Amino acid sequence: MNARMTASPLDPLALRIARHLDAAPESPLKSIAKAVGEADYPGRVVKELNAMRTNGDVECERKKGEMLYWLAKPLAAIVGTDSPAAPLACDLPPGIRIGTRAAQIWRALTSPMTARQIATATQCAAGQIDPVLSQLAKAGQLAREAGPDGKFLYSRPTPKLIPVAEPVDFARAPELQYLAPEDYEMPPADPALLASANRMLSERLDGVAHVLRGCGLPALRDITGGEDLQPHVAALSGAYQMAAAQRDAWRELADRHGCDTPTELIDRIAAIEQKRLGTTSELTRAMQDLDAIREALSPLTMTIDGNDLTERELAENAAALIGKLQHLLDTGRHETEALRAEVERLRESEFVSQAVVSPTLEAITPSSFVVVAPKRPLRRFASHDNAIKSAMSAAGNGSGRGEVFALVPVGVAKRGAVWRGVK
Repeated sequence: MNARMTASPLDPLALRIARHLDAAPESPLKSIAKAVGEADYPGRVVKELNAMRTNGDVECERKKGEMLYWLAKPLAAIVGTDSPAAPLACDLPPGIRIGTRAAQIWRALTSPMTARQIATATQCAAGQIDPVLSQLAKAGQLAREAGPDGKFLYSRPTPKLIPVAEPVDFARAPELQYLAPEDYEMPPADPALLASANRMLSERLDGVAHVLRGCGLPALRDITGGEDLQPHVAALSGAYQMAAAQRDAWRELADRHGCDTPTELIDRIAAIEQKRLGTTSELTRAMQDLDAIREALSPLTMTIDGNDLTERELAENAAALIGKLQHLLDTGRHETEALRAEVERLRESEFVSQAVVSPTLEAITPSSFVVVAPKRPLRRFASHDNAIKSAMSAAGNGSGRGEVFALVPVGVAKRGAVWRGVK
């Protein structure tokens, strides 16, 4: 048997498991395997945990679909070599299984104790002990009575004495004399029958090994009936527990998302992943747009590094720049309107009305052309085509518009206050 009936020094894996459970009680199998460096071989951890449970060093309990393990005794008592022998399952009363919290409480009750004393002896929290004590007391597995201070004292119930009848000699009792006395004697061992029984037992073990080989676990692929099958069965049990935990996790996830079948849950997860990828792509594009805004604002905010600005600060700076640009555009528009009004006034003046015969370019010959654009100085061109090109360039480079006016010669003033009109 793998169970160590007397305490002995732990092997390295069991020692690592005991130290981890001492630091992190009520740990699941996956956490224990990862902590002891056996995440890829959980069957080894399950095998050692089962052996430690048989020795009474470890206890476990299923909570929320997951098996949790903790130390049943202090670490010093487990690691030491002078610890008492582990209790057998036959030492526990009916209804209490070895390796459970109830078994831990039963072993601690060597004398009447309060709930707090039991919690101290088992090194467990009172909230973990009280529900188990109530359940054991209701089931009659523990005796409970009020102490002098009013607190309940728990103890093992007094065993009931069952009268034992005197042994009956079936070979010599007159009332049971149905056969001859020699017929009641044990016959000598028959080698043929023993060989047949051994062969039958070997065939059954081979059948169990065949079933274990077909379970699909790589570690059980080459086992035979001549080996000790207990560790292999423990490995299969551990794999089943992990599969059951994964199944429960899948069921909880399916209930959370309102799915009825695993296929529907997989499709829902795929849709969520696709949505996550889309959201990530949108965030990437948004970050690229923000980088472009920072790069565009960097020439306009010479004293501020665009990479140090948050999105809100970028928006505020952009809004301020747009306000400045709108103010400049309004100022240029007002100046243009004033210049246009001045030109109209000049057209209506007496000198212009006398000099200009027709408002069309065909009727007069301008001497030059003027380009008027917001936020830009007046520019004079001798060529009509060059004036048009300059106006188009101003309109496309931020001014918004460009106007071309023809200059018609009216006259010239010379030194000596002499005015000569154009004929």
